[in-house]
Amino acid sequence: MDRQTLEAMVQDVNAGQVAPEERLSDHVYMYDSQEKELVLADKMEERQQQRAEAQKDAKEAEQVDKPGKAERGEKKPECKYVPQILSFFGFVA
Repeated sequence: MDRQTLEAMVQDVNAGQVAPEERLSDHVYMYDSQEKELVLADKMEERQQQRAEAQKDAKEAEQVDKPGKAERGEKKPECKYVPQILSFFGFVA
């Protein structure tokens, strides 16, 4: 369920079912387990996007730093069972 749907649900329940003096908020909060804090759901979405971008950047940097198998002179290992596996599943080897 997306944030907008949750916020609409909270606002609808607050407006129709909760007394004004008992309302806490019309906003949705999420728990950020990495930072150990409650944050507004829209802020959490931003954090998740930033973290995903940082992970992607780190992974790309790692790929640039590591030489590939071809660069290291390694060959891909041959599997002697490939023909049997392919024929088992109906493929011609």
